[in-house]
Amino acid sequence: MDWLNFPCSRRELARAGLVAGATLAAIPLAARAAGEHSPAKAGPTPDAALTAANLDFAFRLQSAVMGNRASSNLLLSPLSVSIALAMVLNGARGSTRQAIASALGLGALSTADLNQANARLLAALPARDPKVQVEIADSLWQRQDLALLPGFVAAVGKAYGAVPTRLNFADPGAPAVINAWVSKHTHGLIAKIIDQIPPEMVLFLVNALYFKGPWAAPFDPSATAPGPFTLQGGAVVKMPMMSQAGRFAYTRQSAYEAISLPYGSERFSMYLVLPAKSSSLRAWLSGLTARSWAGMVAGLSPQRGTISMPKFNLRYTTTLNSALSTLGMGIAFDARRADFSAMSRGPQLSISEVRHAAVMQVDEQGTRAAAVTSVGIRATAIEVANSFTMTINRPFFGAIRDETTGTLLFAASVVDPR
Repeated sequence: MDWLNFPCSRRELARAGLVAGATLAAIPLAARAAGEHSPAKAGPTPDAALTAANLDFAFRLQSAVMGNRASSNLLLSPLSVSIALAMVLNGARGSTRQAIASALGLGALSTADLNQANARLLAALPARDPKVQVEIADSLWQRQDLALLPGFVAAVGKAYGAVPTRLNFADPGAPAVINAWVSKHTHGLIAKIIDQIPPEMVLFLVNALYFKGPWAAPFDPSATAPGPFTLQGGAVVKMPMMSQAGRFAYTRQSAYEAISLPYGSERFSMYLVLPAKSSSLRAWLSGLTARSWAGMVAGLSPQRGTISMPKFNLRYTTTLNSALSTLGMGIAFDARRADFSAMSRGPQLSISEVRHAAVMQVDEQGTRAAAVTSVGIRATAIEVANSFTMTINRPFFGAIRDETTGTLLFAASVVDPR
């Protein structure tokens, strides 16, 4: 569609994915509302349940990782983390499986249904928009003496395309082999995820996600100029600020402004949220849930205005053990209580470390982003008339969203864009 002829009716807006994504984000409500047309006990389909779970997990994970640290940038790929943990789930049993499923917000979704829904999502995302490049890859790296159960290998191979590779973990060059795979599948944006392999490590499950999307309406580089950006502590720095005028899906509320900037053929978009001056990014994030996000998305309407925002390049690496334990899956890290007997009949296994690395580069042409999640397994011995000007010149939130399902590929809290 022509960027300057953005759909104005709610029906057309829904077709663009803005209202549809919000509906998907509130599946339980939608399912109950549709009860008069469905069997009384019918629940959401596995695909819809997965979409709702992924969105809820995205915001709970962001909150758990941020904790009390609101003074630094944060960049995560909730999708990458959920896919890596979904592979791990296939090897878990009993309370360990229940804890991981609860952390992911899967509810009653069975492992088989989760695998099938994920397989459909992973097949659909790369083909969603011919102008946007989305690549997702999964791998298993096992120590030579670890015997994986055939059922586990078959399940992760069929759903996630992850084929086990035997590797001599004692070889000093082993980390470089895994990191070469990571670099290849992130197009060099992330060079490594493994620094060294401790002797108790027996398996790595790795997900890599790469995104390259040109703006549907690129910014004119000649319009980029230095401008002030106020940091969280009040200091002001100069940043290269991109600007353009046009028609955008936008809303202004008492607590925030929000805008959607589509990529390519408008099947993916970046959502930018600027908290009000009287508030803060931390305060806005404290109330961020799947329901509040859905309400915000549904409240966007096509309006004519001007957007000004900084070019930025974020790199973020973290260990997710503490955050995931906060979400309820601490048992999976407990060497004495974890149950991964569906993965191997060898020594008792537990998760040693969940490492996550993400990169996002935003400029006048579009966005390049990549993420890697590594799970290390160890052995125990409607348009309004008002115009607007939105200037993102203080800490803000951004997310890259699949407009068809509402899935968030990336979520960023930008405190310092330098």
